[in-house]
Amino acid sequence: MPNGNQKPEKAWYRDPVKVLTVLTLLVGLPVAVQQLYVNVIKKDAAAVSVQYVLDVSHAMAGRIGGKEKLAAAKDEIISAVGGTPDIAYSLRLAGPGCSESYEEPSVNFGLDNADEFDSALASVTARGTSDFARSVRYAVNDVVEQQSTEGSKSASLFFLIGGRDRCTISPATVVCNSLRFLGPRKTIDVNFKFIGVRVRMGARRIVRRATRCARHFGFLATRVFANTPAELGESLQPPQPDEPSP
Repeated sequence: MPNGNQKPEKAWYRDPVKVLTVLTLLVGLPVAVQQLYVNVIKKDAAAVSVQYVLDVSHAMAGRIGGKEKLAAAKDEIISAVGGTPDIAYSLRLAGPGCSESYEEPSVNFGLDNADEFDSALASVTARGTSDFARSVRYAVNDVVEQQSTEGSKSASLFFLIGGRDRCTISPATVVCNSLRFLGPRKTIDVNFKFIGVRVRMGARRIVRRATRCARHFGFLATRVFANTPAELGESLQPPQPDEPSP
């Protein structure tokens, strides 16, 4: 039988000690959640990020050695991605046809994602026109987004070019303007490699001009003209996390 003289229990929100305890828990909860994400859920950030930008225009239907250029490029890219799972890889396609606005990469940056590359490239065929210059602009945007990833030290962009870009009047100018845009915004090392996949003179001029522009704006940039599958495979090898980028 309850004691008629017993005072009713005070509501918790009227008890300063209980209120202070609840407030302490609420303040500490976001910190605890963040630590759980960093230490348990989130994977270690990759020190190196690489995006392959692949020309899929009709110019990639030509041959390099005894193999179609696009097929050779697919095989070598997937091989490179599968061989270095500790690098964050992304894939962007240049074409087919002329783009009107930014589109998401075919494969977003991620670790150990060779299977995603394989799926994304499985049905890709060489057709239409190349959109190389605008793809440089979009890849620059991807790097600006990616460079905020905690722990990333460098990003490398590999452009595989099979022929001339007929989507823009002056593709070299578009490329140079994109690199000018990136310069003030980069907070990590960004490096470029322009790879001509058994290309003719017109495409070679664009490759040379793009390389000069990248160097002019202070980026490490190299160019390669691959005329055999072996040369193509060698040119696509990514930098190692503990080595300088190409």
